Amino acid sequence: MLAALLIALVQDPAQPGPGAAQEPAALEGYELHFRGNDSISQRDLEKAAVDELYDLERKGYRRAEVDDAAFMMESYYRSLGWPDARVRYKTKRSGGKLQATFIVQEGPRCKLGQVRVWGAQALTKDQVRGFFIPAGSDLLEGGPYYFASTVSGAAGGITAAYWGIGYLDAVVEAPELSFNADRTQVEALVRIREGVQYRIRKIEFEGVERLPLAALEAAVDPLRGKPFFPRRAFEARTAALTVYGNEGFPDAAIQTTEERNPETGAVRLSLQVTEGPQVTITGVEVRGNVRTTAAFVRERIKLRKGDLYSQKKEHSSFRSMFETGLFARIDFSLEGEGEERTLVIQVEEAKAKEVMIEPGYGSYEGARLEFGFRERNIFGTGRQFRSVLEMSQVGYSALVGVTDPWFVGSDVEMDIPVFFRRRREPSFTREEFGGALMFSKEFTKDFALAGGLSLRQSNVSSVQVRPGTGSLAEDVSILSLAVEPTWDSRNDVFNPTHGSMARFQVERGLDAWIGELEFVRARLSLAKILPLNEREKTLLAAGFRTGVIVPTGGTAEIPLQERFFNGGESSVRSFDESELGPLDPFGEPIGGETFTTINLELRQSLGGNLWCGAFVDAGNVGLTTSDYLDDFRYGLGLGLRYLLPVGAVRLDFGYNPDQRPVDESFQVFVSVGMAF
Repeated sequence: MLAALLIALVQDPAQPGPGAAQEPAALEGYELHFRGNDSISQRDLEKAAVDELYDLERKGYRRAEVDDAAFMMESYYRSLGWPDARVRYKTKRSGGKLQATFIVQEGPRCKLGQVRVWGAQALTKDQVRGFFIPAGSDLLEGGPYYFASTVSGAAGGITAAYWGIGYLDAVVEAPELSFNADRTQVEALVRIREGVQYRIRKIEFEGVERLPLAALEAAVDPLRGKPFFPRRAFEARTAALTVYGNEGFPDAAIQTTEERNPETGAVRLSLQVTEGPQVTITGVEVRGNVRTTAAFVRERIKLRKGDLYSQKKEHSSFRSMFETGLFARIDFSLEGEGEERTLVIQVEEAKAKEVMIEPGYGSYEGARLEFGFRERNIFGTGRQFRSVLEMSQVGYSALVGVTDPWFVGSDVEMDIPVFFRRRREPSFTREEFGGALMFSKEFTKDFALAGGLSLRQSNVSSVQVRPGTGSLAEDVSILSLAVEPTWDSRNDVFNPTHGSMARFQVERGLDAWIGELEFVRARLSLAKILPLNEREKTLLAAGFRTGVIVPTGGTAEIPLQERFFNGGESSVRSFDESELGPLDPFGEPIGGETFTTINLELRQSLGGNLWCGAFVDAGNVGLTTSDYLDDFRYGLGLGLRYLLPVGAVRLDFGYNPDQRPVDESFQVFVSVGMAF
């Protein structure tokens, strides 16, 4: 015994003695197994417990996280209509991993049957039943199903609905549930005592001295006779304060009291007013501006020295400044006391300079790279300068421009671009340089009007069109006037899921000054994106584009480079670039005076940013206006799209169902951006 004691005293405490318990080795992962989940896949159950499974790995494969995961899976079952679902689990160590087996007892899936309502008159039975069905669950196959959490919260939701229509004393009892024998259906009974409906019968003001009482009465008049609930008092107070704010009383304060008659439901609101001084603006100070001139800020605001303060004009001024995009923060305040104060506008400027590098790719253009620079606040005046250089395997272009978004102090935008473009087309090379003076105005969120004057030199070279059409090759100076109204209600310019677009452009070529080509050109573009389900994951997209150019005056024929062409990645996708339409005797496209393109595309989400599409295209090119609807060609195809913020990366396979000897059977296009 003494020997054993001595051994214990000298033994290294860090080393386990003979017979001591060994610490289990650390676990290096986990495996999940499922049994009994006949109705819900393992993948969906794992997604329901994704946070808990993440914690399982992060916190060392503990049993506690397995328990939490089982609870979330069980809750997921019950949220989909299995009220008796149970998820138990077993764990064990195996090969350095934690093995967790989830044993599911689903029980029957329970449908929501009849919802009986006693005592409801102000709400219909269908309205009451709606509180027992979560949004969208009635779309489930075989639904609606019984959701325990929704049913237990129905009484609270119904009570809130009664409050919203003035039944402040309404009592809604907890639903009484009756399951059938096999618990596959449940019926609910809801007992309601509505009580009296409260309505606003009188609104009275006290303390009004400097404003006409009629103006305040008119502001709150829409509330008279309306069902009363506590927010109504706030609405009356806000309406009255708005009148005071717009008449120069920024310090006005109002206290509201209410009297309810529980017998008749009549409510009297009393508004006690403390008016404060009527304030005149004695000066406007701009602070925090580094680049932007104070004069520019003052032009954007509606309040001037000598004006009475106006809350409405302050809000309008804020919107006007915010829409410039030049400021990250804007605060309005009044400095001083009494009836004369200084309006202070404190700003924090946003970044004014922007550098852009944008790669791209098109099946005809090949690799494309765009460099750009924008200065959004030239000399602190809010005017903009931009320069863009674009290069591709078929050409290059350069543009510099100056934009004044508030031409002569209006909300009309003036733009002056100067450009040079060179592009190799299938049967010639086009080269243009020139400039324009353009004006535009947004009338509504969806409707805008643009137009202006442009002057450009249009040259053509490397013409492959054979003799007999050579007169089409001509270098010309073009002076033209154009107008372009646009309607665009699409929710996203690059990847829309609903909305429509319509654009019509009319251009008149002038045989005046240095203009050498006289013509009338018109283009029409229409597009409609129609979602086919509530989540906008299946879309039907339709597009229509057409154009006509007619020589007029002394112009006998439209030059080759000004004609319309069709075919390619964004038109009829069973033809290569510009290959649809009239050809010379050697198969080179010569374009025409008219074109039409019709596209119909079914787009389906495959999950995340990946979509697929099936399309039908049709189009033509008319050599002259008399051929406007002649010789339509078609394309059928399938495609994949991966959505990016700047547009979809698109892979399309187009098939030509009506091939001619010079046509290809298939076309493959890789590009960025939707076809229409």
